[in-house]
Amino acid sequence: MDEENNILWKKILGEIETEVSRGIFITLFKPTALLSIEKGIASIAAPSTMVIDLLQKRHYQVIKKTVDKYTKIDTKIIFVPKIINKGIREDIGVSPLFAPVEKKQTLIIGHLPRVRADYTFQTLAVSSSNQLAFVSATTVAKKPGVAYNPLFIYGPVGVGKTHLMQAIANEVYKNDPDKKIIYTTSEEFTNEVVEAIRNNDTARMKRKFRNVDLLIVDDVQFFAGKDRAQEELFHT
Repeated sequence: MDEENNILWKKILGEIETEVSRGIFITLFKPTALLSIEKGIASIAAPSTMVIDLLQKRHYQVIKKTVDKYTKIDTKIIFVPKIINKGIREDIGVSPLFAPVEKKQTLIIGHLPRVRADYTFQTLAVSSSNQLAFVSATTVAKKPGVAYNPLFIYGPVGVGKTHLMQAIANEVYKNDPDKKIIYTTSEEFTNEVVEAIRNNDTARMKRKFRNVDLLIVDDVQFFAGKDRAQEELFHT
């Protein structure tokens, strides 16, 4: 029965793949599996409650429609948190995560200084080490200030944290060029706090960071032990 379910699910995923973006398919659908179909209930394994939540809220109808098509019955879809070892690592696009980039490509011309033009969701290598962060980041980019506000991304070196943050900035700008976006580092933010306090001009600094639609701060570990900088960030 497991083999039959695997074959059926492969066909179902093959059709779903044509209806969603490649990044969403690899991140949300590829690590799933069909556990069973009994009494009109299709049980689908997904790797985490977060993935399940996104599948239920955003993709339930396309899943049900496709399952119904292949089973020829009216099914109810339920999701079960279970990690399926399917070797899900797969790159999106053709660019590796840390491919050398010519200097002229490192900045987006005319907007978002210091944000790399090639750091997009399409060029990120999505794997099991960053798939949940990828899903969260794409959700934030679609609804900045609403979904996962604030979003905190953490992990070891080399999993694409900076890439994801800059991809959010690029995507938000692409969708609405009028959005005000600041991309900075925790060290630079702290230096601005210190300078504002020294010049007795914290009001100006607060206005700068509050009057934006999207604030992205990289390397937040630098805030450790800097209580005033943390306080200003949390109240910005």
